[in-house]
Amino acid sequence: MVAVTSITLRRAVSAVAMVLAVLVVALFVIQAAPWLVGADASYVVLSSSMEPTLSPGDAVVVNDVDPSTLEAGDVITFVRSDESTPVTHRVVEVVEREDALAFRTQGDANDDPDPALVPASSVTGEVWFAIPYVGHVVLFANTPTGLAVLVGLPILAFVASELYAFARKDASNDRGANDVTVTRPVGELGERRGWTGLATPNRPSRRPTTRSRLRPATSS
Repeated sequence: MVAVTSITLRRAVSAVAMVLAVLVVALFVIQAAPWLVGADASYVVLSSSMEPTLSPGDAVVVNDVDPSTLEAGDVITFVRSDESTPVTHRVVEVVEREDALAFRTQGDANDDPDPALVPASSVTGEVWFAIPYVGHVVLFANTPTGLAVLVGLPILAFVASELYAFARKDASNDRGANDVTVTRPVGELGERRGWTGLATPNRPSRRPTTRSRLRPATSS
């Protein structure tokens, strides 16, 4: 009963670990290839201006959006005219201008709105959802050390696994070679145990039966 419970527990733990591993890999895949889930882009949050909604190291998945559908409260990603790094802030006001729409934005952690309006043409998209902490790994992977670790560790793990499997197989072969069944003749076993021979079943001896022939009596 204890052995069965132990095996069941190990299988349950292995299944949970496998599910968690698949989820983690899926999150990284979504961040690296957002189009797989129908999104258009993904970005890593670098500053704390949107805390507690978004924290540094989070990854945001962004969908393309029609600017005319945006309203106050939406979180958008845009590019400022004087910068190339995308910014993700919340829309606090929709401003209708003669030439086009514009949006007043503000970080959730900031006391004041952003100094410049965001033209509709500068909007990259609307934030669909965020993946916590994934951005830390992405940023680390973009460094030489991170690239070496993320590439080197799987290779080392694979090599160690192969060496372990080879060692187990070699040890199993050695045990199989040492397991020899020794046989001896039956007679030799009898001599070593003090027997003079093999016992034979007692069978009753059969003596030949003779019939006496009776001669007729003669008279003189």
